[in-house]
Amino acid sequence: MLSPGNMKKVIKILFVLSLLLIGIKNIAYADTPSSVSINLKIYAGDTVLFNGPEIITACAGSPEIVDPLQFTINGKCAVEQSKLSNTWTWKYTPSGWLDELGGYKTTPDFSKSWGYFVNLTYGHGSDALNQYQPSANDELLLTYNSYPLRISASKNSGTIGDTITFTAEEESTFDANYNMIWTPSLGTIITLGAQSCTTITDGTCSIVLDTSGSLTAVGNKTLYVPSNSVSIEVSPLPTPPPAPVTDSGHGGSYYVPPIIPAIKAKFDLKKAFDFLIAQQKSDGSFGENLYTDWTAIALASGGYPDSMQKLIKYFEGSNTPSALLTDYERHAMTLMTLGINPYDDANGVNYIKKITSTFDDKQFGDINEDNDDIFALIVLQNAGYTQDDKIIKDDTSFILSKQKDNGSWDESADMTGAAIESLSDFSRIPGVRENLIKAKNYLKQNQKDNGGWSNTSSTAWALEGIRALGEKTEDWKKGENTPLDYLTTMQDTDGGIKNEILNNKIWETAYVISALSEKTWNQIMQKFEKPIMPVMAVIQKKSAQKIAIKTKPKLENLTNQNTASVINAIIPSPTKIKPETPKKNWWSKFWDKIFSIF
Repeated sequence: MLSPGNMKKVIKILFVLSLLLIGIKNIAYADTPSSVSINLKIYAGDTVLFNGPEIITACAGSPEIVDPLQFTINGKCAVEQSKLSNTWTWKYTPSGWLDELGGYKTTPDFSKSWGYFVNLTYGHGSDALNQYQPSANDELLLTYNSYPLRISASKNSGTIGDTITFTAEEESTFDANYNMIWTPSLGTIITLGAQSCTTITDGTCSIVLDTSGSLTAVGNKTLYVPSNSVSIEVSPLPTPPPAPVTDSGHGGSYYVPPIIPAIKAKFDLKKAFDFLIAQQKSDGSFGENLYTDWTAIALASGGYPDSMQKLIKYFEGSNTPSALLTDYERHAMTLMTLGINPYDDANGVNYIKKITSTFDDKQFGDINEDNDDIFALIVLQNAGYTQDDKIIKDDTSFILSKQKDNGSWDESADMTGAAIESLSDFSRIPGVRENLIKAKNYLKQNQKDNGGWSNTSSTAWALEGIRALGEKTEDWKKGENTPLDYLTTMQDTDGGIKNEILNNKIWETAYVISALSEKTWNQIMQKFEKPIMPVMAVIQKKSAQKIAIKTKPKLENLTNQNTASVINAIIPSPTKIKPETPKKNWWSKFWDKIFSIF
């Protein structure tokens, strides 16, 4: 037992030590910031849940941290302080799994889940989101069924008339170590002031500067987070002085005005529409189904409500019985451009079923033909089918197998253009991007000096493919002529395409109007969802999901899933997890040390 004198000494020692500890604590935390300002972006598909600056203060990085002195400024704090609902799973603590944010929850099959990026780099080393400690001005991006996008420019300044080439890249692929890989982005719309361009298969597109000033370029694409901005400084053209010309006969000089080149004639699109509308019959049709269908698609591209209403009324009283699959495919396209459900139109014909019922687990319709497969793919991608559906993957593989060594389909520009359009939205399926480049090269090599291909129809369909690649008609020059120049020479005085047979004139004019509308067939068509499964099928599907979710997929098996949904925390192997023991904080350890002396 301590004497009173020794007890006083102990109390004095403890008092001095406590003061020292307070001083040490103040020194340790003197350089620790009380908050950090970052730029927080939270996207679920194309829905913006949060986008702007956020000041983060310290919080507990995981449930096991209860001592405020161990709080840190981390990614979990950013999520919680965004004021969005959020739930976490702590199976592999201290690594946290962000299970739900803003109402968007990890799906049972992990096809959709939350991932995070710091300054457009996936994750933060091997840290989980709750372990990431942000630096000032970091950009923290959280995505669910959405992907990052970035753009760059060939130069950051120029003069009116200069060309700026932009490159867009997207992050949607992992390497073997789960590092994200940037790949060229097809179909990204890059806007610079009032101008815009759409990237092609190599991720590039160009804009000819037409406005001076400080402009900002941004890239946008469906299901991708808008890109970083790129500043472009554009200078006006200098005003040239009048050019003096010496008069050798009389001396002196005088001003010679510049020679203005002749302006080429342009295709009169309104006149072409007027020609088509004039051919509409009293029942709303344009003659046989073939001509009516293609004309309906053309009119839908220009938005002529009166004529379209007559067409809708006509289709409500008729259907298209046929022995040809392509007839059903063409008519399904027509219905979808008019907003009529192809699964069950007014006459009770399920045109999508007419198409899918011909699928033989490899391709649609005739095994010796590819046009029925190409148009089946165009229809189904607008009828709720995606690249995750087996029927789409198999048909895509079949179409790719039918491509010739020279890059064409059927050695024709028209079918090659249609094939490009059918495949362009599936460029992330292995092999598609490379084959689209081969197809583009085929069209380039076979373009004629007049700017077109073999005839008006083939030129129109080739343009469908060119538009699907995100390229502009005016950029496809052969010599001095573009496809538009060729089609202009083929326009008759009444607005239609030159042809002595009226039905063919209607047909070809419809083709050309669609091609020159700046919209592809896919863009003209409206989108429809697959019908909801019967109740029993839904119950069976949910039961299967419950069975499947009992075992969480191993990390190495995630490569077969949606790559944008890979787990946002690096999960250690369960064999490395040690049994948990109660942890003592620094204060408890201090007292243990003091009393161990006695």
